[in-house]
Formats: sequence, structure tokens, C-alpha cells
Amino acid sequence: RVNTLTDASSNNSVPMATVAEGSNKQWSNYSGSGTTFRDSFNTASATDNGTGQYTITLTSSMSTDNNAYLYSNNGNTSSEVQAFTTGGDRQFAQIRAQATNSYGIQPVGDDGAQQDGGLNCSTVLGDLA
Repeated sequence: RVNTLTDASSNNSVPMATVAEGSNKQWSNYSGSGTTFRDSFNTASATDNGTGQYTITLTSSMSTDNNAYLYSNNGNTSSEVQAFTTGGDRQFAQIRAQATNSYGIQPVGDDGAQQDGGLNCSTVLGDLA
């Protein structure tokens, strides 16, 4: 059992509560077309519910649905690295239907229409059940 972590020189001690609270409890990197995972942690599945609608299901549930949910994507239908741009190929997203074992993502483009993205990344910060 550990209460505090320190580096090899016994400096920079960090209480375990800080480590536990400050860690991502779930994350995923997936394709919006077919929801194929490139990599993930504590992620059971991603369901494509239609254009611009995804549900992420966690392997281990959170203790509450009052967590910090973060999402980003490249706003393009491929997973290719995109150059910086001032317009087009931009997406914004809302987190929907938060539950202890899942959450929804609804990405929309500049025009306000729901759309899929090629590179989708999401994460949850909070406490596991």
C-alpha cells in the first residue's frame, strides 16, 4: 500500500489521492467511420448511432456521471494529419447522455450540421466506481 510517491532521489513527493484524482479514467482514439479503435484505455466499445452521433461505453464504470468529458477530432473524414486552417474542416462537439458507464458525442461542422470525423479522441476524468 502506498500513500505517497517520490522520485528516485526521494524528492517531489505526490500524495496518491492527487495521482488518482488527476488521472484519465478512460480515453480512446478511433475512426468515426466504423468506430475502429486505434488505441484506447478502459473503453469497451464505440457505437456509431448515425452521422455525427457516437456512444462510448466504458469497461469499468465511473462512480457518478458528473465527470469532466473531453473530445477532439480533426474534422476530416480521414485520419491524416491536417495542416492549420482558418476555415473548413473544423468540427465542434457536445457531450450528450452522460451515464456512469457511457457517454455520447455529437460533433458538428462549421455549418451546424452533424458530421463524422476521421480522427476522434475522447477522455473522461473523475472517479471510478
